[in-house]
Amino acid sequence: QRVVVPWTLLSSSEKIGDFAERLTRAENDLSSGETSISAAMLFARRLVESNRYEGLRKVVDIASNGPNSDGPPVNAGLGALRASGAVVNALLLPGSR
Repeated sequence: QRVVVPWTLLSSSEKIGDFAERLTRAENDLSSGETSISAAMLFARRLVESNRYEGLRKVVDIASNGPNSDGPPVNAGLGALRASGAVVNALLLPGSR
């Protein structure tokens, strides 16, 4: 896992545009072929707990192009996020494998 754009307060149209541009320019390395939804959730928990912002809610959106084929079981990551008070939204992208 890697952070593509660090935590950013989107407080103006200009900042939103800058954020979107940075996401658009980011390179994605999908060469490994493995999917670890659980590792992504454990990584997200660390990010949620260590950022400098205090939000009204903690929500983590997970999008995956396949099943959890690497790392710990999905319930380990899901349990860790829920224990930190986060809500998890998940989206499986069909037909991407």
